[in-house]
Amino acid sequence: MCGILGFINKTNDANINSEKLLSDMCTSLFHRGPDSSDFLQIDNIHIGHTRLAILDLSSAGSQPIFSKCKRFCMSFNGEIYNFQDLKATLESRGAIFNGTSDTEVLIESFSYFGIEKTLDLIDGMYAISLIDFTKDELILIRDPAGEKPLYFSNTSKLFIFGSDLRVFNHHPYFYREIDRDSLYLFTKFNYIPSPKTIYKNVEKLEPGTLLKYSFKKDSHYRFKFFNLSQPVHNTNYQISDTKELIIKSVKDRMQSDVPLGCLLSGGIDSSLICSIMQSQSKDPINTFTIGFKNKHYNEASHAKLVAEHLGTKHHELILKPSDLLSIIPDIGNIFTEPFADPSLIPTYFVSKLARTEVTVALSGDGGDELFGGYNRYFMYQNLEFFLKFSPKNKKILKKLIQIIGLSNLLRLLSNFGFRNLYHVAQKLDKFSDRLTNINSQNDIYKSFVTEWNECDAVNLVSQNLNEFTKIDFVKNDSFERRMMDSDFLSYLPDDILTKVDRCSMAHSLEVRAPFLSKELIDHSRGIPFNQLFAKNRGKLVLKKILNEFVPNQITDRSKVGFQMPIDIWLRGELKDWASDLINDIDNDLFDKESINSVFNDHINGKFNHGFKLWSILMYQQWAMQSL
Repeated sequence: MCGILGFINKTNDANINSEKLLSDMCTSLFHRGPDSSDFLQIDNIHIGHTRLAILDLSSAGSQPIFSKCKRFCMSFNGEIYNFQDLKATLESRGAIFNGTSDTEVLIESFSYFGIEKTLDLIDGMYAISLIDFTKDELILIRDPAGEKPLYFSNTSKLFIFGSDLRVFNHHPYFYREIDRDSLYLFTKFNYIPSPKTIYKNVEKLEPGTLLKYSFKKDSHYRFKFFNLSQPVHNTNYQISDTKELIIKSVKDRMQSDVPLGCLLSGGIDSSLICSIMQSQSKDPINTFTIGFKNKHYNEASHAKLVAEHLGTKHHELILKPSDLLSIIPDIGNIFTEPFADPSLIPTYFVSKLARTEVTVALSGDGGDELFGGYNRYFMYQNLEFFLKFSPKNKKILKKLIQIIGLSNLLRLLSNFGFRNLYHVAQKLDKFSDRLTNINSQNDIYKSFVTEWNECDAVNLVSQNLNEFTKIDFVKNDSFERRMMDSDFLSYLPDDILTKVDRCSMAHSLEVRAPFLSKELIDHSRGIPFNQLFAKNRGKLVLKKILNEFVPNQITDRSKVGFQMPIDIWLRGELKDWASDLINDIDNDLFDKESINSVFNDHINGKFNHGFKLWSILMYQQWAMQSL
């Protein structure tokens, strides 16, 4: 894994020391590539690269790299898993390679086959910058699922790009101005959806997108080179086909010249990836998991059972609130824009744990979105009944739920052996809070994936905002499929993969996701729904495959996910920290009165507002470090 960056100065400012600027930018990405760094300057074009060596540890894999024909210069972050097959094809056409890295193969493929054909041929995760000297263009490319990040900005004085916003902060022409629309979206989703960022005039390149910037015209345009295929009803579907593709993807992602292991949560996805990895290895693989002392959130015991059955070399860490406090000062630096998925904390610590033993780890990311794992894919049917309620009756029901204190009763019962009721109580709190805004199927989905209602936290100049949930735009024949597609296009890249990339890269750990191979993405579109869902349970296909490796009695349990006891900690160990941040809220950006009311209701136990408050606290923590 690596860090890439570059800029084109559009003015001849003699006061800018471009060489020092490039060096400082590379230093800021050292965590993404600690093994080496280099940069080049050609006229007013400046490109930098930091390297985490995974394949071919020699200098033959160093970057920026020129094609043999000298037409292209590339700085590349990622891995191309099918590069050996591509290399053989290129060698049959006369290509000569100096080393054994995928980097050389990728740039020679661009030279021999062209850009679009190469993107069609390769399977991998990547963010690529490519200079085409023949056409005087800079090309930026991001992988189909959005595993690797890529930011860019084009203003009157500067075109700049990078793996991380921190490189932008070094350039004197970069002006940081908070985008209120992005802040509003952040409070709703706990992340900022692509292509938006926290700053005006800065964008994320969306997954599966290619951008071309013309040096001569000082203009850019972009287009999607990868789109989700239309779902098909494969009447000849065989579960063995899915199994073979997953095994192939895992084997491809086990290619490494450095030690590798598996992040094991104990859930279906990571357990299946771990099982296949162990079946392909003659020695016990390293597995890593994080747990909590709080029984409602601790999944480590399940991961341990899977590891023991498979015979892996298992590593476990149990987190305490003090561990959270220890990384809070670094969160702004880790993400460089506001990010509030609380599961970043276990992800950070499991990455730290894994890096003590390995440089590469496989994960189960993507399994939920492609194979129907989230509870919302079948829970929405239980909520459609409320669409028939009048607005008045919805208000009455909402008030009744709060007066009775039903969620608090469920939490109490959870302490007497009914563990899942604790998470049911959380969902009930969220549902009752949104009830008056649910008027359609799409509203039901949005109630699952958003936190704050409308604009009740952020003071907006304009409220004319696209919701940025793709559910309003995806057009499929079933609501379940529309939710899955929306999650794949937004929640997966902008939340899940962002979290994994930033937390793993903070420790110079490369994480690979076998479920996100192009073949599996396309293949999943043809799996019949009756193979994915049944009786309020999802991922039936993956469960059946997993049970060939691990007994059903170990894996058959309700989905909990990588959750955090944020609600409890905010009333306890984190209360003073949270109170201080809320007292310092910027009244110009936020509705402080509304936020204080929510905070007091949470602290007093009237309502569970933990996740709503977390977005405000994470913005405050980020702003304190970054502005």
